[in-house]
Amino acid sequence: MLLFNDLFGEKSERNAQVRRNIETKQLEGTKMRKRVYLNVILIIVWIFVPFEILGGEVNGVHKKDENKAPHHDESHGHRHHIALFLGNTHHEDENEFTIGFDYELRLNPIVGIGGLIDYAGGHFDSTVIAIPLFIHPVNNLKFFGAPGFENKEGENEFLVRVGTIYDIHMGNYSISPTFSVDFVNGEEIMIFGLGFGLSF
Repeated sequence: MLLFNDLFGEKSERNAQVRRNIETKQLEGTKMRKRVYLNVILIIVWIFVPFEILGGEVNGVHKKDENKAPHHDESHGHRHHIALFLGNTHHEDENEFTIGFDYELRLNPIVGIGGLIDYAGGHFDSTVIAIPLFIHPVNNLKFFGAPGFENKEGENEFLVRVGTIYDIHMGNYSISPTFSVDFVNGEEIMIFGLGFGLSF
């Protein structure tokens, strides 16, 4: 009986140690993902924020022209913007193709509101619908936060999506590198790709 108790206690201790190791790895993985998300956002900001915010020159040409009226964005004053999103959804070791659509109504040069819907296939097989609030701090760059829900296997989960977009305008058209994170059901899901848009 004593031998059985010793063996049982040893096994229980090993199981407890395994559980502690798993929890430690999960915590470290969560911290690492947060650092990756932050670094990606910082890289996007440093690469795409227009040089004019520094008040400098590019190729010897001043980015500011005091003889011209203030220019808030390159969409030529259009208030509406629609875009097709093509990208990837990533969570842990899973990556799946994602397609979506979004719309923005510019309320003023800084603030916009709209809607978005996207679908991630494969392992995720989920649809996200959300209502984003856009903030345009500088020319072409925008940040957004969007409450909404994720529909997966017939069940709806509340989520919050936050992200950043940089619009590269070509007339009324645009190509937009996009990075965002969904916070849903205690998990963090990363979405990144390109938006192909039209302003009108």
